[in-house]
Amino acid sequence: MRAPIALTLLAVLPLSAAEGPDFEALEASLVATERAFARAATERDRETFASFMTADTVFATPHGNLRGPAAILEQWDGFFTPEGPSIGWEPKRVAVIEDGSLGLTSGSFWIEAPSADGGTTRFTGTFFSTWRRDPSGQWKILLDTGTDAEPETDTEGDS
Repeated sequence: MRAPIALTLLAVLPLSAAEGPDFEALEASLVATERAFARAATERDRETFASFMTADTVFATPHGNLRGPAAILEQWDGFFTPEGPSIGWEPKRVAVIEDGSLGLTSGSFWIEAPSADGGTTRFTGTFFSTWRRDPSGQWKILLDTGTDAEPETDTEGDS
C-alpha cells in the first residue's frame, strides 16, 4: 500500500519543484520596492530611505564608491533638506535571477537643483540598481550606480 503513495509523491514533487519562483510576483514586488525607495527620497524621508539599505550597500558614484548607509546618507544629505535639490526616479526594467534572491532594476532618474538665475535646472540620467532579497522576503538595495546626470535642454519659451 505504501508504494502507490510513494509513487504518487514522486510524480507530484517534480512538478512542484519545476514550477520554481513566481517571477511575475517577484518582479512586481521589486518594482514596488524601487518605487517606495524613490518616494522616500522624493519626500526627503531619510529614515525610510535608509531602511532599504544594509551594512554592505554600495553606491558607485562619479566621486567614488560610497560604502554603507552612513557614507551614502552623508553624500546624499542635500536631498533630505528642504532647500536642497530634489531627486526622483522610475524603474522601467526589472529582472530577477532564477532562485529569486537577486534582482535588477533600471530606469530614468532626475535631479532638480536651484540655478544661479533663481530658476531650476533639471538633470537626467539612467540608474541601475541591484537588489538582494533577505530571508524575510524583503528587497534590500545592494549596489546602485548610473550614468552621469546631464542637464536637460530648457525649451520653455522657445517658439
